[in-house]
Order: sequence, then structure tokens, then C-alpha cells
Amino acid sequence: MDINDDGIIGQFQGYFDLPRLDFDHYRQRYGDIARLDRILKSEGKTPDAYQVAKQADA
Repeated sequence: MDINDDGIIGQFQGYFDLPRLDFDHYRQRYGDIARLDRILKSEGKTPDAYQVAKQADA
């Protein structure tokens, strides 16, 4: 199990090695980022490449 110094459980092994997403940038650019997965896909990216999670699993 991958747990960081703040006690957050990673989605999978290596999760914390992924880059963090700049949420402020996406909020400024798109406003509503509730479907960030679709926004990233429209930019040719995938949410799987960043430290983002849809909801807590634990």
C-alpha cells in the first residue's frame, strides 16, 4: 500500500510518482471542471497520467 507523509492512500503503487495536476489552471481556463476527465481527453491527455482521483476508495 502506498501512503504519503500526509496519510493519504495512493490509488495504486507509484501514484505519488505521477505529476500533480494544476487545478487552478484548469478552473481559470474552463470554469467548471467537474468532468476533468473529458477536458483532459479533449487535450489529448489522460487523467491516469496525473495524481487525480474521482472519489476516495477507503
